Amino acid sequence: MVHSNADIQTVAKLQYLLQSLEGEAHKPFESIDIIADNYALAWDALLKRYDNKRYLKRQLFRALYDLPPLKKESPQELHDLVDDYQRHVKALAMLNEPVVHWDTPLINMLCYKLDPTNLRAWEEKTSSSDDVTYEQLVDFLYQRVRMLKFVVTDLQHRSNQPDQAKVAGSNPIQKKPFKMVSNSATTECKNSAPYCIACPENHFLFQCPAFSKMSVRQRRELVSQKRLCWNCFRSGHQSRNCTSKYDCRNCHQKHHTLLHEDTIQSMNPNPQVSLSVQSYQSTVLLETGNLLVVDQNGKEHSARALLDSGSMSSFITKKLANTLRRTKIDIAVSGIGETSKQIKRKLTATIRSKLLSFSTTLEFLILKKPTVCLPIMPIDVSSWKFPDVPLADPSFHIPADIDLIIVGEV
Repeated sequence: MVHSNADIQTVAKLQYLLQSLEGEAHKPFESIDIIADNYALAWDALLKRYDNKRYLKRQLFRALYDLPPLKKESPQELHDLVDDYQRHVKALAMLNEPVVHWDTPLINMLCYKLDPTNLRAWEEKTSSSDDVTYEQLVDFLYQRVRMLKFVVTDLQHRSNQPDQAKVAGSNPIQKKPFKMVSNSATTECKNSAPYCIACPENHFLFQCPAFSKMSVRQRRELVSQKRLCWNCFRSGHQSRNCTSKYDCRNCHQKHHTLLHEDTIQSMNPNPQVSLSVQSYQSTVLLETGNLLVVDQNGKEHSARALLDSGSMSSFITKKLANTLRRTKIDIAVSGIGETSKQIKRKLTATIRSKLLSFSTTLEFLILKKPTVCLPIMPIDVSSWKFPDVPLADPSFHIPADIDLIIVGEV
């Protein structure tokens, strides 16, 4: 995506490319000069060494065969199986394999991986059809995942209900055991559903038709305003502390699928930062602001922050972190192209607005340079008409270093 974006300067593409390399791939370029002319040389050298389509196709077919079959009905394991299978099929399509004509082999191979209960449900659904497509099977399995997750959630909610109050002289009410019917079409939960924050009805937020009709940005804003967990839509904790075993079925990060946004951002369930890309033609500007960081001695340090709605963690530059108290950790961080970087230190610090009374304490992961200078090129704002208010970042149009990246939840 970076390579084909004509709005990104060539030298910036080289920076992105070198940040994405590790191990053997990175060694030949350790001493390369960061100049525009070297980008094409580095790109061509990598293609010659690694862009072996025949080998990639063989590996993808092997990956399809090697996916472990399900032994029992499990919504999470079924979810993972379909996601992995879909990922390999889409990768083959990107290599110009005619997967749109492979309905029969793809269906049969995926059916071999299904547990007996889900396989039987699929056969019952399609027993009267002569022709079925691979997309129909995938849609059916995702519907099964949603249904099974809903049933599990409903049963968990029932198990957390308080017991009946005991009255003196009365016999305690014996609770009858109930079975989980895993292949049922629907499960009623009207009596246990909470008040919805998106409409006047009583149902869970993920069931709300009004919420599903919103844009992803509107959903994110609503969940943030109500201070709900981005992963389970419950209050009292943040997504990074969420104990739910479920996550986004598109990218497997700790947020609900309804909050998934298809942007150039992290693709790893560990805390990570997205490297945003700017279009010069449309002059898209990212949200930046000047603020104060308070160290352990109460001393205030001026810093420039990027407010990144796509980031799952907050980050701080190594230079600024050297003035603050740090803690040793070991955590992986992913960015563009699913590249991973190991983080060894973190710190907790208070950030404070320069213009308002707002302040909050956050945990920051330490990176040498979390992102490139923003904006990447100067922008002429001489003809812009600004409201008569102080700007959070008066020099927003001039390229400058970013000291902090503030997590989307904040």
